Parts: sequence; C-alpha cells; structure tokens
Amino acid sequence: MLVDLVEIKINKNEALKNLFEKIPLLSKVIQFNKRISDISLRYVEYKILRYRVDKVENGFLKSDYRIVALNTYTGNTKLVDEIPATVKRYIASSCVQKPKINDSILKNNIEGEIEKHYRRYKSENMVLSDVFSIYKPYWTCDYNGKNIFLEAYKS
Repeated sequence: MLVDLVEIKINKNEALKNLFEKIPLLSKVIQFNKRISDISLRYVEYKILRYRVDKVENGFLKSDYRIVALNTYTGNTKLVDEIPATVKRYIASSCVQKPKINDSILKNNIEGEIEKHYRRYKSENMVLSDVFSIYKPYWTCDYNGKNIFLEAYKS
C-alpha cells in the first residue's frame, strides 16, 4: 500500500548498538546467554490531527493551527509544533503494526489532550480541520521474552 512514512535513518546494526548501550552492566552479567532474536522492521501508524484555533485579539480574528500526533499502537497523544517530513513509499500491509488499543480509548485520549489544551486557552475556538496518517518505522526484536521497539528514524 502507498503511504506517507518517515524515512528510515538508523539501520539495524546501529539500532542494536543503541539497545546494547542502554542495557545496564548488571543485567548483561545476569542474563549472559540472552540473545536478541527475531529482528524485523515494523511501521506504527500515527494519526495527525490538525486543529484550527480561532481567537480574537484587539478586535481582529486570528487563526493558528495546533497539531496533535496520536500513536495508534500505544494510544499516546502529543502536541507537536510541526508535522514530520515524510516520503511516499509502498510498504507491505503485513509490516504495519496492529493497534493494541481500541478506537474508543484512542478517542478518549484525544479528548483528554484537547481538554488540557482548552484549560490553558479558554478564549480560543478549536475546530478539527484535517486528519491523516503517517507511518513511523521501528526495528522490533525479542529480548528476554519481551518485544522491544527501537526507533529507525532520527527526530
């Protein structure tokens, strides 16, 4: 399928090197024979929601945009300043990570993030103007029975 995705900047060897640097020395000694296995490239879908914010300053209507990034795998939401640069590429649908969280929880997370934002700016009117998806690449692997996600892009 043809999607917008963030370009892969970190190869598999660099990602594994970063993982080994994060593992504490004591864990390396205790888990001496533990190996990383089943390394693959997966894509996580992020919903990008653009909100138009209308506010009145000095009698003039000013419009601005707020951008919310929603991770459909974990359900985390985050206000971002700008949309990440993407490229159009074909990827296999089997490489896309399926969401762990259902749509109602995702909707509640978005509403909670917007409510936090509204408390700061009560005089603003927010209107959803655009919704689209981008895909971010992650290297996934099994380490000690746990599925670990390693970033394959640079922020």
